[in-house]
Amino acid sequence: MKETIKTSIVWATTFCLLFGLGTAFFSHEIMLQFTKNDMEMIRVGELALRVNGVSFIFFGFYTVYSFLFLVIGKAREGFFLGACRQGICFMPVMLIFPNIMGLNGIIFAQPVADILSAIITIFMAYHLHENLDKAQEELVMTGQ
Repeated sequence: MKETIKTSIVWATTFCLLFGLGTAFFSHEIMLQFTKNDMEMIRVGELALRVNGVSFIFFGFYTVYSFLFLVIGKAREGFFLGACRQGICFMPVMLIFPNIMGLNGIIFAQPVADILSAIITIFMAYHLHENLDKAQEELVMTGQ
């Protein structure tokens, strides 16, 4: 099971890394598809695409664990992780950051929520792996 988790994280993170960096790197070209004359929209859009592209790297990591918790019957944990990015972490940040940082607060809200979601996932994954290790030890000790 641990090998499957590791492989899933590697593939999901690789995809998110490539997609996120591609979005960040080509942010200007992407924004030009929406407008050619509004330089302020292009500037703001480029910044938003860059910071969201970079933080998208974490998406695969916490999505793998969210689904993992769901498929092993830990619906509460899976639901919690699934709700972190767009709800539990995002909403408070979205309510606070614009008041402090203005437009940049809106732009950076999702990346901050992504980072918070990844940190929460690390703690939950650590606890899960501890339980998996204990279960494996018990199987070895009982000879199964």
